Amino acid sequence: MQPTPPAVAAPAPPAPPSEGTDGSKDTPHRTRFIRLLNCCKDTPPPLARLETDECPPELPPGTRFIRLLWTDVAGLRRARVVPASNWVPAGPPRWPGVALAEVCLALQTLSDAPAWPADLPRPGAAILSPGTGARVVPLLGTCHAMVACDIVEPKERCDGRRGQPLATCPRSALTWAVRALAADADLDARVGFEVEFRLLVRGGGGGDPPSSRQAAPAATGPAAYALASTLDAATPILDAIAAGLEFAGIDLLQYHGESGTGAFEVVTGPARPVAAVDNLLYTRQIIATVAAGAGYDVTFAPKPVAGEAGLGAHVHISVWRRGVCLTTPNDGQAGPGDNVGRWFLSGILNRMDGLLAITAGSPASFERMQPGAWAGAHQRWAPEDKEAPLRYIPQTGAPRFEVKCLDATANPYLAVAAILAAGLRGVTAGEALGPPAAPLEAGGEVRDDLDGRPPPGARLPQTVEAALTAFRRTEVAEALNHVIPAPLLELTAAVRRADAAAAAQVAAGPGGPNALGAAFNRVYS
Repeated sequence: MQPTPPAVAAPAPPAPPSEGTDGSKDTPHRTRFIRLLNCCKDTPPPLARLETDECPPELPPGTRFIRLLWTDVAGLRRARVVPASNWVPAGPPRWPGVALAEVCLALQTLSDAPAWPADLPRPGAAILSPGTGARVVPLLGTCHAMVACDIVEPKERCDGRRGQPLATCPRSALTWAVRALAADADLDARVGFEVEFRLLVRGGGGGDPPSSRQAAPAATGPAAYALASTLDAATPILDAIAAGLEFAGIDLLQYHGESGTGAFEVVTGPARPVAAVDNLLYTRQIIATVAAGAGYDVTFAPKPVAGEAGLGAHVHISVWRRGVCLTTPNDGQAGPGDNVGRWFLSGILNRMDGLLAITAGSPASFERMQPGAWAGAHQRWAPEDKEAPLRYIPQTGAPRFEVKCLDATANPYLAVAAILAAGLRGVTAGEALGPPAAPLEAGGEVRDDLDGRPPPGARLPQTVEAALTAFRRTEVAEALNHVIPAPLLELTAAVRRADAAAAAQVAAGPGGPNALGAAFNRVYS
């Protein structure tokens, strides 16, 4: 059953347009931003501590500062920093946190202008607070630690429910999805990620604009997948990343070179869904910190360089019930042997076009998701098929499926919640999984001889607007609304639409598509 999101009090009506202190009229964007922030004038002091029956997690030894991490709906990793001395005060146990305007969840990718939907209650004050069950992990080579956060109600709005998550909190949405999975179908999941990134070097100095940044010489020579020689120049950086992950208690399974100059992939081990996404945030921060210490920039953007392979954030998921893996294969049958595992995959496959609005819904995402790019361009599933967006992996000891149409422009908590919601609907409705689609040609084209198998599905949406249209389909909307609060879904659609409009303006400017790619490289770093 769907968790009941916390009630949100209706704020006062917006103030009329104002003038700047110099008497000049505010611009439309500035006026809207000021209005949205004005409704947070009753925000608690910068360091607010929410009372709780539990003590906050202990800090790693040597910690002087704590980075409170969160991701907005566009997938940007953001942080506030507090001194360790403010973590736990003397006296009764209290939960630490800092004031945060709720509107910060709705900032656009390229401008930081808010895209709050007009039909939602105006955003108010909130608290950025260490997430339920989140680990505080050290950042190797620094005196910082970091913790994934929930966005919760401040004391003044809790009505006796102090610290309740906001309906727009993505991390809490994943928590609710996990609970719904257990309550509705007695299921659990394990999740792991492929973290793809590209090392970049500034073309002349730290103040150069992003358009001057070129692929780092860490991978000189052919930009080929898993080529051994690409590791040599980058070994010090990659080994430092591995050490940082180990220091943070994150399970590293492997790393290797990726297609594209200076591109690499780090694979982290499976964990319960919320912890796995927390680890994804920590992993990206560790990669960025190590790269900066070595003099490089890093980007996780879907299409860093035109004409070369893009970067994804493929997610691997296995489904469990009472200790039994339901994605285990069965001899003589393609895909999971258990019906529940098959229904789960079918639920995702049947809604994949609409899920894109959440999992890979930026203009850069659709540049990446092209046939032949191993990114999943057609709505299809198949075992061990790198062109399938839903790839089944019958690996002994670790049977699972992989969703390829996920990248760094997704809020990862919301993306995994949406995938689990779609799978859950497939289970509760008993949606049969059809046979795997015929493979595509090497370049991603449909084969002439299908060998008696069904043809690949239709092309997945190729624009933000097409993905949002599919997102509104009844079949998709019912599955998502059963688990994810409607305000968070509306907020996501609004930001996607605003980002698409802003990206079109940048791409139409003097720098063209290259300027857009450089802008995404800068923010998804």
